Amino acid sequence: MNWDDGEAIRLLFHIADAPPHLDYGRPYTYSDEIFRAVARGIKIYPIAASGLNKTGEYIYRQWAQLTMARFLFITYRAGTPAGGPSGKTPHEVAQPEKRIVRRLSADTDLPFRRIERQAGAEAQADFGSGAPIIGADGKHRRSHVLRVCLSFSRKGYSEAFFKQETQSWLAGWENAFWAWGGVPKILQIDNTKAAVNKADWYDPELHPIIISFCRHYGTALMPIKVRTPRHNGKAEANVGYVKGNALKGRTFPTLAAENAHLTQWESRIADLRIHGTTRKQVRQLFEIERSALLPLPAERFPFFHEDQRIVHRDGHIEVEHAYYSVPPEYMGRAVWARWDSRLVRILNSRLEQIALHPRNEMGKFSTLTQHLASRKIALVELGAVSADLVVQ
Repeated sequence: MNWDDGEAIRLLFHIADAPPHLDYGRPYTYSDEIFRAVARGIKIYPIAASGLNKTGEYIYRQWAQLTMARFLFITYRAGTPAGGPSGKTPHEVAQPEKRIVRRLSADTDLPFRRIERQAGAEAQADFGSGAPIIGADGKHRRSHVLRVCLSFSRKGYSEAFFKQETQSWLAGWENAFWAWGGVPKILQIDNTKAAVNKADWYDPELHPIIISFCRHYGTALMPIKVRTPRHNGKAEANVGYVKGNALKGRTFPTLAAENAHLTQWESRIADLRIHGTTRKQVRQLFEIERSALLPLPAERFPFFHEDQRIVHRDGHIEVEHAYYSVPPEYMGRAVWARWDSRLVRILNSRLEQIALHPRNEMGKFSTLTQHLASRKIALVELGAVSADLVVQ
């Protein structure tokens, strides 16, 4: 046979349903041909039917083993004698094509590609288990450590929190930026629910507060491909480094004590180490990277609470047990509520502001006149002049 000598996968499928003939007396045997196939990179997939004897199976297994392929077999259908009716032989095929494809996929995997970033280009972040917090009352609380790491210098920032919630992610990122004195162009994370509403490698849907945070600092958030943690490998490795070096075997009386320890460990140990990949001191590389970071804004991000709400039949939404009106066309629809200690902002699905209210007391309603449908306003509310016009 003529085979393509270019870059191609060379496969040969050999099917037999009878014992092999080894009595021809030829000097050139099947073993010679197998070694020629090996030299040319040809994989031979032997497929044995039920008529093959043990000698044939032995030879077939040799072929598969030598050419790095796989031995497959076909059996008679259950309850059907060999030969079958009318000279036909019905067989059960145990989906050999799927086994072959699975095998080929395993054989043709490409090596992972390492991607190294330029100074200031990227930081990776991830959460890991922190040290136990044992209070004065003897109760244990579990902490979580956020590790943010610059991809070029491996300069890191670590901070412990009690919850892996959106506010914790934002606070950790922001504190890292101010500790470094600058902002990386890209912030890479996994697809945590605290930041990503809908995971999609090409078009992820982020929480609105995450988008606002990135705009404030001029950075871009890039969630990694779903179920591919190696794409966030530097952060994964850094979390393990913190757990195994800074926190192993330790407990703390408060969360503040754990964070104070992490700050000292960062400057005295993590920054002074010779990194295993770069073979350079982390602090020295960070001095190079510092000038490449984006400048910090004039002030920190104005934190606020945010959540999605469904507009009630009375045209209001609930925020911390108080109620705020929205335009009547949004009744029954989902809107975003964004609030702090002073104001409540209501936004549509495009994050456009549709209402603004001062914070109200629990149980109170804040209703703007323009949010009332005209047919729901009584004549008395319209005033005497308007009432006269309507009567005439």
